[in-house]
Amino acid sequence: MAAQATDTADVRAKLVADYGYREFYRVAPGAVEVLHIRHTSRRPWRSGPTSSQT
Repeated sequence: MAAQATDTADVRAKLVADYGYREFYRVAPGAVEVLHIRHTSRRPWRSGPTSSQT
């Protein structure tokens, strides 16, 4: 199953359905960089330098 695209071009989101979490990540040369893990019952996360949501 493919991950969802997000508003940020290089960031993808993957749902971990059994636990209710969404992982936000990007693929870097030689690595996968996990940016954020968030429970789906919380407000949506917006990536980017101006994001102040925690």
